[in-house]
This record gives sequence, structure tokens and C-alpha cells, in this order.
Amino acid sequence: MAKRDTELDQKALALFKEKSVLSITELSLTLGCSPITARRRLKEWKALTSYNKNGRYYTLPSIARFSKKGLWSYQGIRFSTYGTFKATLIHFVTSSPKGMTNSELAELLGINPNSFLPHFPQIPQLRRFCS
Repeated sequence: MAKRDTELDQKALALFKEKSVLSITELSLTLGCSPITARRRLKEWKALTSYNKNGRYYTLPSIARFSKKGLWSYQGIRFSTYGTFKATLIHFVTSSPKGMTNSELAELLGINPNSFLPHFPQIPQLRRFCS
């Protein structure tokens, strides 16, 4: 097993502080390792994954500045304290006394949920209502 270069870890953490958000490619280049190893580091650091942009971006919990609703956006890249888009969507729908409309969700989350809802038919918390 190769010895871990902690200097590269420190360099990557400094890059996070400088840029706030990194892609897996940027991180693996900085660490000089494969994307799989970079993902292991992210897991160790308890990094957060973006819920938009196909989950391509990561930040550290110490960097994210979440709103009272648990959302943070940095240059159009969105993160949630609830984790994935699915978990975030379920949280907001179930914590709302009357549920939420697609337009309310789109405004809050910065993503139109219409393209995602057909993927979640098995989730009882999410239902379509006809007026």
C-alpha cells in the first residue's frame, strides 16, 4: 500500500478554502490520485455533494453557509443539509402543512422538479394533486 501524502491532503483542503467548491476531477488532480481515491477522501472529510449539476461538485461542511432552510448556493451550484435532491424534496414537501406546488419547489430549490418527479413514483410522501 502506498504511503499517503498528507501535504497533498493539505493542498486540497486549502484549494477548497480558496475555491469553495471543487469537482472530482479538480480534486483528483490536486491529490494526484484516481477519482475513486478522491471520493474516499471526500468521505473522510464528510464532504457535501451538490444536489444539482448531476452531483458533480463537492464542498466541505465548514465552507457551506446554509440558510435557515438548510440550503446553500454557490455560483449556481446547490447544496442541502438534507443531502440528495430526493431527500431535500421529501423534506420540504412533508414539512409543509399543505404540501408544495411544483412552482413553489422550483423557486425554493432552484430546480424545476417536474423532470424528477416521474422518477419518484414509489415515494408515498410525493403525490400529484389535481385542482
